[in-house]
Amino acid sequence: MTTKAEHLLVHHIRETLREAWAASREMIHQIENQAYKSMKELEQTDAAYDLAGVMFVYYVEKAFREIGMLAERLQLPQTKADLVERRKGLKKMTGSGLIEMLEDFYSPVLGELNATFEAMAVMVDGSATTGMSMLESILKNTAGIIDDQGLDPTKEGEIDDAIAKIVRYVFPDFVNKPQIDKAVINYKPDFGVKSLGALVEYKFAVDVKGVKVALEGISADMINYAGDPNWGKFYAVIYTTRPILHAERIEAHFTSSTRDADRWSIIFVNGPGGPRTKLKDKEKAKVLQTAKKRDVTKLPSAALRKAPATRQKGGD
Repeated sequence: MTTKAEHLLVHHIRETLREAWAASREMIHQIENQAYKSMKELEQTDAAYDLAGVMFVYYVEKAFREIGMLAERLQLPQTKADLVERRKGLKKMTGSGLIEMLEDFYSPVLGELNATFEAMAVMVDGSATTGMSMLESILKNTAGIIDDQGLDPTKEGEIDDAIAKIVRYVFPDFVNKPQIDKAVINYKPDFGVKSLGALVEYKFAVDVKGVKVALEGISADMINYAGDPNWGKFYAVIYTTRPILHAERIEAHFTSSTRDADRWSIIFVNGPGGPRTKLKDKEKAKVLQTAKKRDVTKLPSAALRKAPATRQKGGD
C-alpha cells in the first residue's frame, strides 16, 4: 500500500515534467531561431539560447532524480537500474543534445521519462482512488447532509461544521483547521485528511454575485495554500442557496484558466439556507415602540416621581 509520501512525490514529478516539457518547447524554439541567423551571429553568445539550454537540462536532471526516488519507494529495483543506466548513457547533457529530429524536433529522453513515470503513477494513483472518491462523494452530497440534519444555514461555518462531523468519522486522520505556515500569515482551511493529502474549503453564496466573490476567494486560497508539502489536493465547495445556471461552464472555465487545475477541484452544491428575513422598516418601528411602552410600564413609581417635570409653554 502506498503512503502519502508517494502521492506527494507523484505530484512533484508531474510538476517537474510539466516544466521540462515547457523547457523543451523553448529549447526547440531557440534552435529553430538559429536557422535565420548568419554564421557571424551564431558565433556570438545568445543569452536566450543559453538560458533555454540550462533550464531544459535542469528539469531533465530533476526528473531523473525524482523518478528514481519513486522507483525506490515502490520497490522497483530494475526500473531504478534502467534509469541509472539511461542517465549514464547521456554523459554530459546539453540542451541541444537532448533534442533529436525525425520529421520535426522532439526529445526522446523526455518521452521515455514521461512513459516510465506514468507506468509507476498508475500504481500510486490507484491506491488513493477509494479514499479520495469517498471524500468527494461526501462533499458532492453536502446539500443532502444539510437537509437530513434539518439545518437552514446562513453562513459558511454552519455548513463546514456539519460536514466536518461526517468526515471525521470516515477518516481517522481528519484534521480540523490545519495550519499552513507562511512567512507573514498562517492560513487555516476548513479541514483536511492527512492520508489523502487533501484539504477542503467551503464557500457560501446566495446568488450569482456571491458565487463571483467565492471564486475570487478561491483564487486567493490557491496562492495562500500552495507550497505546503503535506497537502497536494484541494477541494473548493461552493454552497449556494439558489440554483446557479451553467455551473458546469463556470467550473470548466475555472479549470481551464487555472495553472494548478490538477490539484484543485471545484464543486457546486445547491441546498437549503440563506440570509434571515429582515423586518421591514414599519415593522421595526412598531417593535421599537412596543418595547418602549413595555419598559416604561416596568419603571417603579418612585422612579417616575423623580423624573424631571416637563416645562409647560407660556408661563413661569
